[in-house]
This record gives sequence, structure tokens and C-alpha cells, in this order.
Amino acid sequence: MTFDEFKYYIDSHYQLGIRKGQNIMNCLRKVWLDKYKELTGSSLDCFYSDHKISDTMNHLEKNWKEKAMDKNFNLEYDLQSNTEILAKARNSKVYSQNLYAALCNNRFFYGDKEWACSWRYAGGIIADMRQEGDYIDWYCSGIALNETGYVGESEVTDEIRLDLIKMGWTVKPYEHELENKNV
Repeated sequence: MTFDEFKYYIDSHYQLGIRKGQNIMNCLRKVWLDKYKELTGSSLDCFYSDHKISDTMNHLEKNWKEKAMDKNFNLEYDLQSNTEILAKARNSKVYSQNLYAALCNNRFFYGDKEWACSWRYAGGIIADMRQEGDYIDWYCSGIALNETGYVGESEVTDEIRLDLIKMGWTVKPYEHELENKNV
């Protein structure tokens, strides 16, 4: 998401009865959780004070550009910054579980840069994206397979694979996972 896309997101998600500063911070929480946490309670937090909006937006624009130029190849950041994927995760437990499962026991590549995470960390990503619960709500959710549509850890559904590709990421299993599947 570019900064201009974020401004459009703010405008398209305005809710009657709240101030513009509240809307900006609410939208920021949905698309860039780390930056939201950084600004909350700071001199740039415009949630309670609309007169801080200009400084907040200038700061965000500068940081957005720096982030774009200094992409550290963090899939978690990309997932939490992608409004389409966030909407899918927040509206579907099956999609959330499928994304959690894909994050487990796999390696993710953006060009030649690699990213991976633990099952616990993957559960935390999903809880943060859904803005509810904790990692434990998703941890090992594929083992029991007691919900329709859930998949086992390390399985990547076509929908998840396509969503990752749209962001420029590819997914590959660890080599030992390939060997175990061929046994």
C-alpha cells in the first residue's frame, strides 16, 4: 500500500460521528499496526486532537516513503499492510486458519530474500490481523482439523498462494518437508 492508497483508504473508511483524527488512527491501526503503536500516546497521536493531523500525516508520508525505499522483506508487515488480505482474515476464520497453516513450516521468498516464522509467531500474526485473541487461538489449529475448510500446518491453499504471489512473495517448503512427503 502506498501513502496515496492509505489516504484513499482513510477517505473511504470514514465513519459518521467520529473526528478525522480518530479515523486516521483507526485506519492506521488496520494497515500498519507497528506504526500505530509507535504513534499512540505520542505528540503525533491525532486520535484525540485534530490539530495534530497535519504533523501526523507529514510524519506518516515520510515514513511510508522510507519504508518503501528500505523494504526489509518482512512478510508479516506486508500481510498487515495489505487491505484485501486483512479484510479476508477479519471476515473468515477459514481464510485466517489457512493463512496460519501456510506460514508454518514454510520458507517465503521475495526475490532472493528469505523470511520464515515459528508456529507460535504465525498464530500471533493472525491474531494481530484479526485484532482479536492471541497466538494460542491459532496455534496447532491444523492438527485437529475439526473445522470445515481448515488445513494442516505447512499446507498452502491455492487462494493463499495466489494472494502471496500478488504481493511478490513465493512459498517453498523446507527441504526436509519435501523428503517426508516422498516417503
